[in-house]
Amino acid sequence: MYEEQESEDTAVRHLKKHIDSLGPDVHAIHLSQHGELNSVSTKPEDDRTVCVYYPPLRDVQSPEHVNTVLRSDLLELDRFGPNVDLVSYLPNGDATEPKKAAFKYYFLLQFLHTFWHEMNVWMRLPAHPHIVPFDRLVLDELRGCVIGFTSLYIPGGTLSENKSRVFKLEWLRQLTSVADDLNFKYGIAHQDISARNLLIDPKTDALDVVRLQLLRAD
Repeated sequence: MYEEQESEDTAVRHLKKHIDSLGPDVHAIHLSQHGELNSVSTKPEDDRTVCVYYPPLRDVQSPEHVNTVLRSDLLELDRFGPNVDLVSYLPNGDATEPKKAAFKYYFLLQFLHTFWHEMNVWMRLPAHPHIVPFDRLVLDELRGCVIGFTSLYIPGGTLSENKSRVFKLEWLRQLTSVADDLNFKYGIAHQDISARNLLIDPKTDALDVVRLQLLRAD
């Protein structure tokens, strides 16, 4: 605007008056002190659009056993929360029964490092009876960049969501076992072992740890 503002609210209010008349190639506008449109800019150097980085698959250097799936092959069934969806997909060309998975992704820059750390640690952990299995890397359709990953879907909700279950001593033993393995075998601290991150597999009646974004490798 014509002069620096103490709050962005004034600028936003004036922008709303002009937004419908601006072309798609406009990157910046200059307003008078009364909010009148003085000039517009289509110069690329004035473009302040933030673009989130999605790495090429080759840069991820994933283990050989980790498979991939295209985002276009995922069918959204539900939303667990911010950046986490319940999806299904056909695991191979001959499959007739879709596989359900939890799809985790990011589109805001501030979540990039946490997401990257969780994905890299999770897909490299050896199979464990009480850690939800890592499933696949999710790629975009244009360049094959990694935009997210899936983990195996365990129905029934977390212990925080489903409070009708009586917590069993066997689950406590399994929980301490997986915490010990993370700490002593792999040098990793989970940092958020809580009811919202614990699932009970209805097929095995066993406890599983999920959401490994707060893992810290020593």
